[in-house]
Amino acid sequence: MASAIDWPPYLPQLAEVEFEVPDTRLVSQTEIGPAKIRNRYTFAPLQVSGRLVLNHQQLVQFLAFYATTLENGALSFNWQHPVDDTDSEMRFKSVGRVQLFKTGHATSRTWFVSVVLERIGAA
Repeated sequence: MASAIDWPPYLPQLAEVEFEVPDTRLVSQTEIGPAKIRNRYTFAPLQVSGRLVLNHQQLVQFLAFYATTLENGALSFNWQHPVDDTDSEMRFKSVGRVQLFKTGHATSRTWFVSVVLERIGAA
């Protein structure tokens, strides 16, 4: 079931995206011959890691979206998958460091925000 919340259009998509295809297989060794392999389950959550590159205004908007709209990351949201551009239901598995990348006046600073998202369904 898709979330009622969409990723805000004023926030960029992730940069430097990285993910690992989940292994859903169960491998059973046999006495002789090749191992038996079957699916353990039909859907596995996909973890997507990356960084957001945000200016001052976007950082403020992201923090408000995370804290208020998503209730500190407890709620899921619809997000465009970076590989095939399909809508997927995602949630934050973690929000890591917020790093200052470009210094200067508050309104001209650039920030990196490391995040890990988890796909929990397809919209």
